[in-house]
Amino acid sequence: NAIKRKNALCAGNDEGGIAWGRIASMIETCKINGIEHFAYLKATRTAIANGHPQSRLDDLRPWNFTQSS
Repeated sequence: NAIKRKNALCAGNDEGGIAWGRIASMIETCKINGIEHFAYLKATRTAIANGHPQSRLDDLRPWNFTQSS
């Protein structure tokens, strides 16, 4: 946690701090749900790039993510 606080201090500006907060929140949500956060982020970004419909964004939430082997 100390590393996260130090990184947040180095965000540079308000927008950077907000972005860091979102990323840190996503990582912690993945941890709570037993998901490897890099795999989640990669799969989610791939789904969006491949045209995942906006009407089904809830499918991409960490608690709905199923990790493939």
